[in-house]
Amino acid sequence: IENMERLWNDAILRRDVDSAASFQASEFRLVIGVEGQSLQVIPKELWLSALPRYVIHDHEITDMHVSIWNDLAVVTLAITQAAEPLNGRDISGNFLITDIWVFRNEKWLVAERHSSRQEKASVAVREAFQAFDRGR
Repeated sequence: IENMERLWNDAILRRDVDSAASFQASEFRLVIGVEGQSLQVIPKELWLSALPRYVIHDHEITDMHVSIWNDLAVVTLAITQAAEPLNGRDISGNFLITDIWVFRNEKWLVAERHSSRQEKASVAVREAFQAFDRGR
């Protein structure tokens, strides 16, 4: 799965519509969290039509976590990227991406991608949870 994830992200960086589509399930959708708005759900066809205009100058997967349950896998990525605005929307920054993969017909496919900005660092998250646990 980790290798498939990297290959799919490479296709996105190349803006290769056919290659990117080959990784997607028919029901693929992108779900974007935007502060103060309802979740933005982008269907596969619209996402693929925007891909040629998704110009990324610098992209780094800084962390990856993979969980697999039978024919379902969840991949969570921390991504940093510098990119051209997409129709006036700033798509540069630090993102938390979650890809949901399904195994069908002997092949792993991405059924859904969730994208949101990473939380700003203040107190380390693990320490905050541990402090909460101690305070009980």
